[in-house]
Amino acid sequence: RDAAAAVPGVRSASVSSTRLLTRGGWSTGMVGIGDGPMVSLRSVGRSSLWLNATTPGWFTAMGIPLRSGRDFNDGDRVGNRPVAIVNETFVRQYLPGEQPIGQRVRPAFDPLGFDREMGEGQRTRLEIVGVVGDTVYTSPREGMQATMYVPIAQRNPSEFWDTVLLTINAAPGQRAAVARDVAAALTRADPTVAFTFGDFDRLVEATVT
Repeated sequence: RDAAAAVPGVRSASVSSTRLLTRGGWSTGMVGIGDGPMVSLRSVGRSSLWLNATTPGWFTAMGIPLRSGRDFNDGDRVGNRPVAIVNETFVRQYLPGEQPIGQRVRPAFDPLGFDREMGEGQRTRLEIVGVVGDTVYTSPREGMQATMYVPIAQRNPSEFWDTVLLTINAAPGQRAAVARDVAAALTRADPTVAFTFGDFDRLVEATVT
């Protein structure tokens, strides 16, 4: 990410774990809030809780507004308090009329990847530190869905993903040149890295047509 961010013409560079608009993704079907019971979302007529892991600045790069609280920061790392950011649909569905900041969420599995290191029956409690605007996750036809984000830097290194997405924000007229220069910068930083480029605007167009 740092190598890409240093390329002239790059407005911002951020990393996420999950590609959006694929009609699927990373999700859980059971959630607990605070000390409340674990609830099967299907049993209460709700769709899955969708998940993503991001670096600081990803919401800005994607044009997703921060409604309250804070973005992830460099202090959100393995060993520090597990945190999460949720979208407005999450708040409406799970915390109606309540202050979301400071609430704790317990997914059915640990999105930070430490399940094997926890005792039987234990679940990671992720403290909500921010609320962001809604954005489409699976497809425009599905509308806005409850989504929770976790910091990539808090992910268990031994359970890290084989592939992640690097999001580059550049001016439309500079995208081809920036993509070329970013590719060169990434290769210099790590000659073993493999990557491909895509245009998010074209992905959106393909999804809605």
